[in-house]
Formats: sequence, structure tokens, C-alpha cells
Amino acid sequence: MEKIYFNGQWYNVEDLDPVSLLYIQTYNKVNESTPVIGPNTNDYDYRMFQALQMFGDPVVIESIEDLINNPPPGGS
Repeated sequence: MEKIYFNGQWYNVEDLDPVSLLYIQTYNKVNESTPVIGPNTNDYDYRMFQALQMFGDPVVIESIEDLINNPPPGGS
């Protein structure tokens, strides 16, 4: 069973809806590396980077946790 780490907790990948998983993967990627961020890079990475700059880690983490706990309609 594949797991993903987010904000001090491990989650089973198969238990997450695709939107939550994408946000966690993007958040982890942006925070674990020093990406070259610009308007022409991967849009999800750029938007996550902007969100972290504008709102800060706590707000972004809370938003992702909200997605985990309340998946959007049509998720798994």
C-alpha cells in the first residue's frame, strides 16, 4: 500500500481523492526542493508557490487538510 506524508501524518494514497492527492504531492514537491519557479513552469507548482508566498504555510496546510477531510464531489 503506497503512502504519502503530509503535515506530520502518513496517508494511504488509495484512500485520498485525486484532488487531495494532487495538492499534497504539489505541496511536498514545492517544499522539498528549490524549484525554478516562473510563469512558464508547471502551473500547479507555480500556483502552490504563490499560495505559500501570499497566505503562508498554515493557511495552505489547512486548505489541503480540508480537501482531505471533505473531498470535492466526484472524488473517490
